Amino acid sequence: MGRPGHTLDLRFTKNYIQCCVMLRAFEVRRVNVWRNLNCYAL
Repeated sequence: MGRPGHTLDLRFTKNYIQCCVMLRAFEVRRVNVWRNLNCYAL
């Protein structure tokens, strides 16, 4: 079965990766919005 804390480690890692992916998606969206606003300003 392995160490008891191993599954907790995996779950934490998965949540951490999901959080990073969401943050990265949010950053990309924010950059796109910023770029669109710049286009409108031009």
